[in-house]
Amino acid sequence: MEENTVVRPDPVGENPAADRSAPPIVPILILVVLIIMVGVNALANILPINNLTTGEVSDQLGNLFAPAGLTFSIWGLIYLLLAAFTVFQFFPPVSAEVAGRLKQVRLFFTLSSLANAAWIFCWHYLALEASLVLMLVIL
Repeated sequence: MEENTVVRPDPVGENPAADRSAPPIVPILILVVLIIMVGVNALANILPINNLTTGEVSDQLGNLFAPAGLTFSIWGLIYLLLAAFTVFQFFPPVSAEVAGRLKQVRLFFTLSSLANAAWIFCWHYLALEASLVLMLVIL
């Protein structure tokens, strides 16, 4: 004899994963922050900001610690992983531990992304002291 099993949706408040989810606006804000950071970095070289590309500013300052241009190709992978992190925000976390870690990482992601966008402007307008402070925030 087969048992008929009726699958019912969890009543409101009984789905532990849903209880751990961030408010719906949070993933959207994370996406906006990512777009701002990537957009400012792209425009820095497309426009360019202050009529200088990021590399031209570096060359103009003649610092002793400028890595080879190939080194900066890592940013493609970094942007890809940040985009994956952003997409991940739209799904409920699998556990309370993951939810807690996501909450912590979101704060650092937001701060570092906005600092990165601000750094581009400081760098392109040769505000070196502010640029250094923002680099420390990014780290």
